[in-house]
Amino acid sequence: MTAELEGRPTSALAALAALALTASLVSTLTSTPASSSPSGQAGAAEVVTRIDLVRSGGRPAAGVPIDEVVVAWTARGASGRQKASVRSDEEYELVTRGKAFRPDSIMVPLGSRVRFPNEDPILHNVFSVSEGNEFDLGLYQRGEGQTVAFESAGLVRVFCNVHHDMFAHVLVIDTPILGRVSRDGTVVLPGLPQGPGTLTVWHPRADLSTFELANPSSIPAVIELEVGRRQVPPHNNKFAKPYRAARRYDG
Repeated sequence: MTAELEGRPTSALAALAALALTASLVSTLTSTPASSSPSGQAGAAEVVTRIDLVRSGGRPAAGVPIDEVVVAWTARGASGRQKASVRSDEEYELVTRGKAFRPDSIMVPLGSRVRFPNEDPILHNVFSVSEGNEFDLGLYQRGEGQTVAFESAGLVRVFCNVHHDMFAHVLVIDTPILGRVSRDGTVVLPGLPQGPGTLTVWHPRADLSTFELANPSSIPAVIELEVGRRQVPPHNNKFAKPYRAARRYDG
């Protein structure tokens, strides 16, 4: 396993559901398009696993919402290349309001555009240095904000160069195979084609975890995902330097 990943905005779960619904896959919430499911392929299988959220040391993570878990399978051919992908030109929103991103996590298909409206009476400077999805919107006032196209799959950490404690996650996916997580942690992954693939498991309070597997039958029956408290990830400003408390644009 390798560790990486109210209003107008769509939450991470809503994006998950939207993709899965249009793809005729099982999902947890509502609306955004995706490509069709590969379940009609010969040898396609349904795999059931369970996600256990734990704290450091293996203690159960009581009170942490299990339905915020994202589970996806990326099928690959013998050459290691991805068999099926999903792209979208849909537009999502991460609003800055009350010196916070709302919502603080969304999941979008590869190629999606995310707009960053500012609803605060102060300046913000949204940026990311996540590899493959770097961007810097510069200082901007209240208004509709600019859009960013996400062209690389993976977990994108988004910050504000003015306010250290502002952060959000954008999980960019490029597979239509998504799993539904039930209240007891059980996950159903439908229509998995035989052959190698990558299992991706993520929760907003955990690192992005990936498993490179030879076949869907190799997916573990139980997967423990270690979660922490919701806290600001360690980071520097957009210049790769520590934030300076004296530099404020709040007025």
